[in-house]
Amino acid sequence: MYDYISGNLVTKALDYACIDVNGVGYILYIPFKTYENLNEINSFEKLYTYLHVKEDDMRLYGFKTITERSIFKKVISVSGIGPKIALAILSVYTPGEISSMVLSDDYKMLSKVNGLGVKKAQKLIIELKDKLDDIEASETNTFKLHIVKNEIKLALEALGYVKLKIEDYITDEEINEVRDSGKLMKEILKKLSKKK
Repeated sequence: MYDYISGNLVTKALDYACIDVNGVGYILYIPFKTYENLNEINSFEKLYTYLHVKEDDMRLYGFKTITERSIFKKVISVSGIGPKIALAILSVYTPGEISSMVLSDDYKMLSKVNGLGVKKAQKLIIELKDKLDDIEASETNTFKLHIVKNEIKLALEALGYVKLKIEDYITDEEINEVRDSGKLMKEILKKLSKKK
């Protein structure tokens, strides 16, 4: 029904925000990750929305990004998992982290979300695996790239290369292709030895 709501942000709390649109205040329930990225009170805000309708209740949910909303909709499409747990998942993990856990069957990490548990986490992973689209897959790749880069950075710092820029020695394309921090470290060290 609504794709997004934009207007003046009049209230922001850990679990909801209120946006004033031409004198009408819309309450949107949000995950913590969205709360962290909200603009300041009394400034312009835009949230992508999802209207959840039950027999006795209608609630608007708000998200900072389309990908967050997409994950939310896919999570609540799994039987036995409602908006409350979906918001809890998106409060703890980013879409990229959720996609990564789903694709790698990491139900143990996912089950740490309050109210989820091991059985529901396993069910969620099974049902979501085929539902992840290109946007979420792209976020997952970005997340993995960040992990590998961080591993290399820490290893180089341990060897005394504190101010070294990884980007000067290896490209994101090479990291995505190899995806092995040990092999990538050897390549960087080779290039460093040639510079000496």
